[in-house]
Amino acid sequence: FNDGDKDYPLDGKVTVPNGGNHIAKSGKQNGENVDWTVNINFSQSTIEDAIIRDTPSTNQRVLKDTIKLFGTKVDNKGAVTIDTTKVLVEGTDYTLIFNDDPLTGVQTFEIHFLQTLTSPYVMKYSAVIDEINGNQVSNGIAIEGKNTQIIEGDDDDYIVVQSSTGSGTGNGFRGSIIVTKKD
Repeated sequence: FNDGDKDYPLDGKVTVPNGGNHIAKSGKQNGENVDWTVNINFSQSTIEDAIIRDTPSTNQRVLKDTIKLFGTKVDNKGAVTIDTTKVLVEGTDYTLIFNDDPLTGVQTFEIHFLQTLTSPYVMKYSAVIDEINGNQVSNGIAIEGKNTQIIEGDDDDYIVVQSSTGSGTGNGFRGSIIVTKKD
């Protein structure tokens, strides 16, 4: 800072909410399914030719028709929330490449954004769990794209499968019923 006669050094530090958070994934068991949520570009970086690569473990089966991408709202403090009224359209906003190898059971998919990313997005989808109680299902996610430098990021998450069990017995006896017809 200069007041016209003298220079005064100023120091400052600014933190950017979600700075560097290009991609993050979380999952939650929902009965026989796991519901996955992917936070995309919460850093609000400019990313050209953005590609999301998703790699679930083989002990789950992605329900392809549940894959949905949503816009978001960002408040003045940088907090990001999903906006379910802003649904991205396959073929207009992104392309989906889904790979399902019948020999290995490996499923993967890619989302190719058709416009440069400057805003955050949220992807949601479900997968059927094919695992026993106490074991894990996992999922890896990666993003790549171009800016003034190559943008790369990845994340993975897992959940422990929880099944409920029950048992019971029942007894019955043979009885009789009398039917009386009245006119």
